[in-house]
Amino acid sequence: MDGVFLKRILLLGIVLLQLSCNSITSPEEGTTTTNLSGISTDQAKVLSDNPVIMANNLSVSTDMNKVQSRVGTFITDKPFLDKDCDFSYSSKFTASSSKTASNCLSVANDDVSLPGQRLQRNSSGNWGFDANTDSFLQVNGFYHANFAIDRFLKFLEFSYKYSVDYVDFPYSAAVKDHFPTMPFDPTTFWFNIAGTYKNLTLYTRCSTLEQNAVFRPAPLSNATGPSICMGIDSNIPGFAFSQDPTVIYHELGHAFVKIMMNVRNEFSTSNIKSDLGSLFYDEAGAINEGIADYFSYVMTDRPFIGEWAMQKYYNAGRSMTENINENYPGHPVGNVHGGGLAKTDAGRLYYPHYVNYNANNKDLQVEDIHYSGQVISHFLVATTEMIRSRCQMDHAQAEDRVLYFISEALGEIGDLSSELSDPIFFSTSPFFLDNNFKNNLVPFYSVEQSEINNPGNFRRFIKIFSKHFYHKIVENECLFKITQQDLERLLDSYGLLLFKTYDNDLDLVALENSPYFSNTTNVDSNNRLRTVLVSKDFIRLPQTDTDPKGRQPAFVFDDQFSIPELVNDLTFKGAQVQVTSGLADTSFNNSNGKISPGEVVGLVLNLVNDSNSQIGGVQVLANDWDHMRKEGTYYKPCQINNFPLSSEGAASTTNSTLSGGCEHYVGQGYMNTLGGSEIDIDLNNNGVIDAANVTINSVAYSEIDIVDNQKNYQTPFAAGDPVADGLIDELKPICMVQKRQSNETVWVSQNEYRKTQMALTDNECLGKDNTLTFDGDSCLLRVLPGANQAYFSLLNPQKTWAETIQEGGDSSPTFNSSAAVLMEVNKWVSPGTTFMCRFRVRFSNCDNCYHDTNNSNDDYPEYLYTGEKPFKVIDFKFTVID
Repeated sequence: MDGVFLKRILLLGIVLLQLSCNSITSPEEGTTTTNLSGISTDQAKVLSDNPVIMANNLSVSTDMNKVQSRVGTFITDKPFLDKDCDFSYSSKFTASSSKTASNCLSVANDDVSLPGQRLQRNSSGNWGFDANTDSFLQVNGFYHANFAIDRFLKFLEFSYKYSVDYVDFPYSAAVKDHFPTMPFDPTTFWFNIAGTYKNLTLYTRCSTLEQNAVFRPAPLSNATGPSICMGIDSNIPGFAFSQDPTVIYHELGHAFVKIMMNVRNEFSTSNIKSDLGSLFYDEAGAINEGIADYFSYVMTDRPFIGEWAMQKYYNAGRSMTENINENYPGHPVGNVHGGGLAKTDAGRLYYPHYVNYNANNKDLQVEDIHYSGQVISHFLVATTEMIRSRCQMDHAQAEDRVLYFISEALGEIGDLSSELSDPIFFSTSPFFLDNNFKNNLVPFYSVEQSEINNPGNFRRFIKIFSKHFYHKIVENECLFKITQQDLERLLDSYGLLLFKTYDNDLDLVALENSPYFSNTTNVDSNNRLRTVLVSKDFIRLPQTDTDPKGRQPAFVFDDQFSIPELVNDLTFKGAQVQVTSGLADTSFNNSNGKISPGEVVGLVLNLVNDSNSQIGGVQVLANDWDHMRKEGTYYKPCQINNFPLSSEGAASTTNSTLSGGCEHYVGQGYMNTLGGSEIDIDLNNNGVIDAANVTINSVAYSEIDIVDNQKNYQTPFAAGDPVADGLIDELKPICMVQKRQSNETVWVSQNEYRKTQMALTDNECLGKDNTLTFDGDSCLLRVLPGANQAYFSLLNPQKTWAETIQEGGDSSPTFNSSAAVLMEVNKWVSPGTTFMCRFRVRFSNCDNCYHDTNNSNDDYPEYLYTGEKPFKVIDFKFTVID
């Protein structure tokens, strides 16, 4: 623990947040007012680009009157800075139609402003204001946000037609589009809460946000909808982030990602929505940042973001191409990458080597999603350039296609509806295959599935993106102009050829043997030159007694400062992290780097990469999973990695298809086989959990009863039913406890231990505060929901994560909150009690975490991600001490 500390990093690729309430200088304070003559009603002068680009000078001053446009441009004919979103759609199957979301965008000065303080026209009846005022910022911000939203809506119109009209042939190699092929309303192409349309508010001068800009998705209690806050810097008079359109476009990019992630969920009236990124560092968040940067490129045709708001003041601007001077020789920033990078197969910004790369400080190793997202933004720009040049398309046409492939990937990753796509269409007649495709989830579990069990890491995003690129571009629009080899060589040059097939069957068991999806499209392994796939067997924990470097298996944070900071970090990201009142609290924490009764601890596994290649996107899962089996009254641990032995309390293998005993008739909590037929936990396969009876072993059961019993929602079934007999799995907490009895030591569930050894009631158990999620098998030691996964950006060969970060020159690693899982220990646990926790680990460039060698290297079906197969199981053993 010595020298290791915990610190939160909040970056726009810039600096930490502070607070300020200073205002931009107003005309009344002595600035020179620009000439506002010649501006018609509804017009204003604006900054057509950021000041550095407009002046072609990185040393430009903060006097915006010197760089604003010299002619007026249309702003709005509304009384306030409000915008309507008009969406039109048509296809060969649908007549032209349109929808309108009234006032989809509103602009205000400050995030603490009241609606009555909104800006109106000046005394001359137009929108012209001195360029050094807050009023000008609002007009300028509205102008650029309006421009960007119109571009996004045009893309949606293109996507609707592209998805509906463009049927892939031959059908045996078809790929299903995720983009909805049904009429839209405002709640599907914009934001909504519980089915009610909400507008987006842009605040152009946020007094509560310094040295940053941020998109804020709306909390469910926020009736005003989502917002974008553009901050200031009180140390730079006259400066505001909203003076830089590239940053406005970037933040709007995050807003559009939110829409695309939920393009299918918006048909539901549920409050639940998907997010791309749930930790301070994870690859989903990095993808989000890369896409947001790319949207700035879409708007400016310039592969650089933040020349004014980021590069000039913070040396933190970001490029989106390897040699920016090649296409933009007059660029004021110059080639930010320096030597070693180029637009060649061997010169690209490749994964995972460059995930922590900061062009402005190449010696600094910092886990930050903005830096990691550069791999994605560089790839997207290179893909756009390839489509534009090879397919003879203009810039906007190429961008529309790249955005479409992005939307398909986000829509599939974010789908919480349990239905992956609309019915298949043949020519002008719809052809239905099983009505809709199911992704083996029920809505209750879908958030955990999409954010933890199978989240949007680099591999999953790129694979779905490439699937649609392949079928739309390679096989159709640009046939012979862009080949499979061209696509795969470009992917490989970025280290992103991380998959072996193009996923025609959507990883659905029900489709894997379907004649309509029988032809798997394989990646040509000869194109995998730079991308290295590593076996999960090379990742492990160091052994305390035998490690040659004396490395410990884990870092434990149990001081009274770090844990509240961790909880605050996760709360800031929207996680609901609650300790169990009266049974665990940070007041018990004693800062000894060990785990003691009553403590709430942060645990960072010190994973070792034993391979000779870099490993990227390491995810540690600590959520409930299918690793125990009910035998009689209690659940017993299944044998995994030869642990535990039968003599140590392992579950039997009766009625099991695997030697470990954990994959039975309805396995992995979601789906397996029953009497030879494939089924969902949604046993009627209709997308709805209802009271309709289903028959299991000639006995009828209610779907609701079966699903409820998956999480102990109701009293367990009596003997003779599928749950009591172990025919249906429950997803169980990761930690078991050692029990000494007679002359033997066995491993048992926490529920068995607390009832037979401690006589604790339910009210003395961790998690007692939530009756819906209470599980006696986490009575003594509980991983806190909302803090039950961890992420590491990179493990260098033969190194731990801590050693990898130290190679950047730091004397000790800086732990982001995303590196730790949080655990609470029941105060009634006796010192000397020993636990074993089964973490699951995988990484993005893993070979055998995804590819099923028994199914032509296709990806494992979705339901298996609640079990063992796609993961390396890491056993962490410890003893609670006083």
